[in-house]
Amino acid sequence: MKSKLIDGEKLFADGQIDAAERCFLDILEENPKDSKTLNNLGVIRHVRGNMKEAEDFFIRALTTKEDYSTALVNLANVYYVIKDWEKAAGTLEKCTSLSNNEPNIYNQLGTVYLEMGKTEKARQALSKSIEINPEQDMVRASLETLENKGPASTYSPKQGTCNAASKTPSVSIRTSRKPTVSIGMPVYNMENTVQEAIDTVLNQTFSDFQLIISDNASDDGTEEICRAAARQDSRVIYHRNPVNILAENFRLTFLLSTGKYFMWAAADDSRRPEMVSRCVEALDADPKAVLAYTHTELIDPATGTRRKYFDSYRLDQEDPAERYISLVRYLDLGNAIYGLYRSSVLHIIPPLSRNSPQFIPFNDTVYLTNVVFQGKVIQIPEMLFVRRRGKSKAWLDHIAFVERCAFPNYLTNGVTLPVSESIQEHVRDLMTSTLPVETKLRLTQITYEAYVRRYGDALSFEIDRAVQLAKAGRFTETWNGMPAPHPDEKVQNHIDQIYAGLLLDRLDRTSRFIKYHQGLHLGKAFCLAKMGRRQEAELEHKLELSKGLTPRKPTQKLEVVSAVSHVK
Repeated sequence: MKSKLIDGEKLFADGQIDAAERCFLDILEENPKDSKTLNNLGVIRHVRGNMKEAEDFFIRALTTKEDYSTALVNLANVYYVIKDWEKAAGTLEKCTSLSNNEPNIYNQLGTVYLEMGKTEKARQALSKSIEINPEQDMVRASLETLENKGPASTYSPKQGTCNAASKTPSVSIRTSRKPTVSIGMPVYNMENTVQEAIDTVLNQTFSDFQLIISDNASDDGTEEICRAAARQDSRVIYHRNPVNILAENFRLTFLLSTGKYFMWAAADDSRRPEMVSRCVEALDADPKAVLAYTHTELIDPATGTRRKYFDSYRLDQEDPAERYISLVRYLDLGNAIYGLYRSSVLHIIPPLSRNSPQFIPFNDTVYLTNVVFQGKVIQIPEMLFVRRRGKSKAWLDHIAFVERCAFPNYLTNGVTLPVSESIQEHVRDLMTSTLPVETKLRLTQITYEAYVRRYGDALSFEIDRAVQLAKAGRFTETWNGMPAPHPDEKVQNHIDQIYAGLLLDRLDRTSRFIKYHQGLHLGKAFCLAKMGRRQEAELEHKLELSKGLTPRKPTQKLEVVSAVSHVK
């Protein structure tokens, strides 16, 4: 069991979240009271944004082992994220009784007390932190401000340590006044572009905003640039995660915000001075609008070439079904993601980082699906957003690097089917919407047809590739190549079986909306055989033979099933 726990933590550390989760769940079947496994599953739920399940796992871990300080700290972070200050304070107080020499715990406790308006208790917590570690200049500055009875300044706790499976964020002190607009800037190793991105935010004509920079444990000059910005402008809040929390960092910038409206700002993009002002005016003018964005100017980082980009769709119809149809049929670049949202809407839709364990190439489209179900999206006919986007090898390498950092499972989680998974995400969101059943079925059919029409060749390619890799027994093969095998053959076989199960699930879900694709049943048969389910494997093999169809020609289009049969 100890070996399995180590394997699971290694998979997690490598970003292979799904495989790690399966490993931990296997351990839990054998020993439902293993505190480390319960804690690790809580961390996975936290990374995925499911705070309720994360809380449950951490509490179960503490029920098994009451003095488990790691689970206690993780539980406190859950309460901080959901803004349950009373529980956060109580949990952190327990942490101090178990470990009274950790400055970060006292820093977090001070933050929570400030949120609760308990300034004296916040001062005591920060004083204790400085007593433990005097080398915390920004904490000291915050403490001096509190002792002078002024508003709390900004600081980010000194980077701490955590175990292999803990990816909980540190916390930043914020001012108590709530601005009209919060702007979130997730950043990781962007020293070459982040200064320009910050400057274009601070130069906005609309000044009632806070800029929340969440640094995903950068190891270049990014931290120094961002800390300098926070020192020079009180509207800038710098937060640093002790470890890279992947795409969850995107969501974290919103969770740390307090504004009525919210906007994401990529650390390699820029915006003209009137952008925020125009978006605020649009949302103020139309209570039914939930998002406002402007036209985009694209700039090639390699050549400096600029071109104007105009979206070819409307999302301001009164009918949510019409908004959805326009989105799924015509959306190309998801520039609207970087517009201005009503914060109240972002609190009730699934987070953008929900798919962080498994990157999908149309994540922005899937996210906007949930947005258009909530209300109208206003397009402002002015070129106020400037987005870096190029075709040079250097730029494509940069994008690949960003995706590896934010969505490592795209390249590490075995044989994936990105287009297929994107379709399934759309359908999942449709089925959980409040639309009438008949409308859900109609929109599901439109989704199938739109994706197959636009991306059918890519879908066919990824299915063919998956079948060939399964046939060769290369279940851990990724889009980035084949990882080195585990030195222990038994452990490697266990890992292969986990990945075979993941691929089986992907192929099975794909077969629900594709009428027939040669080799799809055969791929499922290879997965089942690896998992030791021989009878089921033989059945899938017979199903493949029974189709008796010739190989699909390059010009032959894929066919989709009826949405009604899919739902059944």
